[in-house]
Amino acid sequence: MLRHLGSLAAGLHRVPRIVIRWRHHGSLLKGMFRTAQTILVSRLGTQTAMRLRKQCDRSMLSMDLASFEETRCGDLMRRFTGDIHHVSNGNSLVGW
Repeated sequence: MLRHLGSLAAGLHRVPRIVIRWRHHGSLLKGMFRTAQTILVSRLGTQTAMRLRKQCDRSMLSMDLASFEETRCGDLMRRFTGDIHHVSNGNSLVGW
């Protein structure tokens, strides 16, 4: 009977080590996935902003000169830049 209690106590002593080990590995794995998520979402935001900038440039180059008389080019560029910045920040917020 004493041997049985001794082996039971030894088994209980091993359980916390196993739990700590699994918890440690789980934390490392979670950190790796979070890092990968941050990198991928950042890359997505950058690519989206670049695509939008190219589209804005193309659309401004195809506009009539009369439209530039109504609205100054600097105002359009400021508006495009601000909108693209907000879209890029929105993509990064989605990642969290």
